[in-house]
Amino acid sequence: MTGQPAASDIEERSPAPVPEVVRVWSGVWPVFELFVAAERVWRYPPLGGPPMGLDWGQVRALADGYGVPWSRETLTLLQAAEAEAARIWTAEWKRRNPPTGGRSRHIRRQLGGAYGEA
Repeated sequence: MTGQPAASDIEERSPAPVPEVVRVWSGVWPVFELFVAAERVWRYPPLGGPPMGLDWGQVRALADGYGVPWSRETLTLLQAAEAEAARIWTAEWKRRNPPTGGRSRHIRRQLGGAYGEA
């Protein structure tokens, strides 16, 4: 017993996860920082589900606090980030919460396969 792990123990361990790298242009850094700070001001539907969008009144207050100008460019960049984040969260929510028969089957037929069904 040498105090070193056996070769089989090393092979069974999974490698440490590699952190994701996000590269942000310096010109949009303040808006990116604002978007990250706004993570707690999303609006959610009352009966559960993925977030519907940002609470823009609270985002405006954050922008003032962070010193980010409330301009057309800021709004355009934030709206693009909001739309992409909402799309990702909605897809993940649908993946984790697939429809389960009953009324949802009827709704899927009416929507013409919106849940990936023909």
